[in-house]
Amino acid sequence: MSIDPYKKNLQTYLASNNIRLFVLVDKVDEFVIKGDYKIQRIVLQALLETQKSYLDYKNINFKLFIRCDLFKRLKYDVIGHDKVTAKKVDLVWTDEDIRRLIAQRIYYNYYYVLGIQSLIFPEVNDLDLYIDELSVHNESEPNNVKNKTNIISKFINIFIKSSVEKSKTKNQREAEGRRVAFNDERNKQIITSIFPKVINHFDRIGSTKDISIFEFFKTHFSLASGNTTPRLIVMYLDKCTEIAREYYRNNPDQEVTLDENHEYPLFKKIILQSAYLEFRKEVAESFTQISSAWKESFNLFILKKGKKNKFSYDEINKLLALDQEEARSFIAFLCHSGYLRCENPRNIHAERKYSIPILFHES
Repeated sequence: MSIDPYKKNLQTYLASNNIRLFVLVDKVDEFVIKGDYKIQRIVLQALLETQKSYLDYKNINFKLFIRCDLFKRLKYDVIGHDKVTAKKVDLVWTDEDIRRLIAQRIYYNYYYVLGIQSLIFPEVNDLDLYIDELSVHNESEPNNVKNKTNIISKFINIFIKSSVEKSKTKNQREAEGRRVAFNDERNKQIITSIFPKVINHFDRIGSTKDISIFEFFKTHFSLASGNTTPRLIVMYLDKCTEIAREYYRNNPDQEVTLDENHEYPLFKKIILQSAYLEFRKEVAESFTQISSAWKESFNLFILKKGKKNKFSYDEINKLLALDQEEARSFIAFLCHSGYLRCENPRNIHAERKYSIPILFHES
């Protein structure tokens, strides 16, 4: 059966009515989560070829969402690699994106919950960050804020004292460019207005170590892809709020007020530690529900691996005593779900090395 006549009729109708149809295809790999990459590749390549068949129909737009690790394994003999990559857009949350997400949630609550119309933050100390003179010396500003930069956002007016390196001319600074994004500096200060700048965490050998709050968000909320996952960040923020609420309910003598640094010391280190432990436990438990077919093997793997976080292919196989086909399928499941990362996927199975993200390290 040929569907080309139907496609043409649909295109004619959409064009005559000035309508554009968008078809979004996502999560196509989940139904073969137990299978290996060979099956997934066949399905995804068929989808890419289907999408290509609609290129001549200008009012019908296909948008396929494919995981990066699967996209890299596709074969482009028929479709053409250049034609696919020319239309490809990488959807990746950068560290700055994550900080903006957290900062927006904080100042949204400042405005709508606390009713705060403006915030004053300490000056930006990095001399490599300059501010355009037009935004610093705004003649319409009152004298008492003339040396502050007025940042207008949808929710809140934030005044941040700016540090301008007087020894450089405007042309010199423009030629060199900013080395620190101004908006990111603002977001960092919003975050540390309620989060501590430094927190404790357990390193890979189990010792307590201090790291910055930004390094914590960067490294402790990623699955095997290595990129911080916004969904996990939101889950953790909710858990922090839950633990903090319980903490202050049990300690009514402790109040959270604006201090001399213009910050609200809301989330104490002990709160963040407790929240992370509970959050990590919930995430780990959710992995046992992903596939009933592998639930028993997954629980056995967690039990036997102990605190070990790096494995060879043979080591995983020996832990579970699976045959070759089952071992490959189980490892494919762990990699697909984000629990396990293959460090050298181009090697044959027997030579592959695997690691577990920090999120799932046993402390």
